[in-house]
Amino acid sequence: MSPILVVILPLLAAFIFQPVYQVNARLAHYFGLLIALVNVAIALSLWQNVINEGPQVQYLGGFFAPLGIVFYADQFSILMVIMISVMSLLLWPKAQFDAVREPVLALVLMAASCGLALSADLFNLFVFYELVAVVC
Repeated sequence: MSPILVVILPLLAAFIFQPVYQVNARLAHYFGLLIALVNVAIALSLWQNVINEGPQVQYLGGFFAPLGIVFYADQFSILMVIMISVMSLLLWPKAQFDAVREPVLALVLMAASCGLALSADLFNLFVFYELVAVVC
C-alpha cells in the first residue's frame, strides 16, 4: 500500500462531495463517512507494512529528495495518520444534511493533516501546514 493514498483519497473525495450532495444529501453524508473509514483501513494496512518491512519512502514526480516530493512513512508518522483518521471518523459532522461546507472542509483537513504527518521535505510540509491553517 502506498502512503500517498491517505492524502489523495480524502482530497479527491472533497472534490466529489459536492456532486454527490446535489444528488442526495444523506448519501453524501454516508459517502464522507465511508471515505473516513477507508482511510482508517488504509492507515492500519500501512502500519502493518511498516512493522513488517520497515520505513517506506515514496518519491513522487520522478525526482529524488532535494528536488521532488518525498513521503516518508515510519512508525511514528503512521501512528499519527492512524490517530488523525480515527479522530476524523469519530468527529465526522453529525447528521447535518443541509450543509456542504463542513464535510468538505473535514475531508480537506483530514488530507492535509495526513500529508503533514507524512511529508519529508520542507516545501510540502509548508504547503500542508498552510492547508491545515486555512481550513481551521
